[in-house]
Amino acid sequence: MAFEKISGTLRHTRLQNESPDYIAKREELRVAEVDEFDLVLLDLGLPDLDGVEVCRQMRGQQPGAVLVMVTARDEEMDVVVGLEAGADDYLTKPIRLGELHARIRAHLRRSTAVGAGAAGTHAIGELRVDTAARRVTLGGRELALRAREFDLLARLAADPSASNRLAAPQ
Repeated sequence: MAFEKISGTLRHTRLQNESPDYIAKREELRVAEVDEFDLVLLDLGLPDLDGVEVCRQMRGQQPGAVLVMVTARDEEMDVVVGLEAGADDYLTKPIRLGELHARIRAHLRRSTAVGAGAAGTHAIGELRVDTAARRVTLGGRELALRAREFDLLARLAADPSASNRLAAPQ
């Protein structure tokens, strides 16, 4: 029932053109290996799957997708684990649909802005930002960044005037 409410809200607000895909079983997770998603709403309370592990898999398969976790788990450690697993946002139930709508629009606005002007690899001194692979290296060593950290760095690296300000002084 909650899925239908969220789906209806998304259709009503024109955030989608078609009915959303619904991945409910382990076999259906393979869809994420083939199809590209702009946004994934992931309920951690999946009957047959570990939602945190699904998040990790989705992040690996869909590096550019916005992943929003939806769950009844509201302890700080649960939030930290979810975000560290690759989620871009974490909402606890009961969900306020207006807030969900606003957060989705904000995430899609940011992901569109980052994706529009930031395709390819950007270099600032020894820093390399590969937006396609969502990888960052410094001096040849890969850095582990959270999704928001990567998005911010990619946006700065894509802006030539910001790149000049970020370059190390000579």
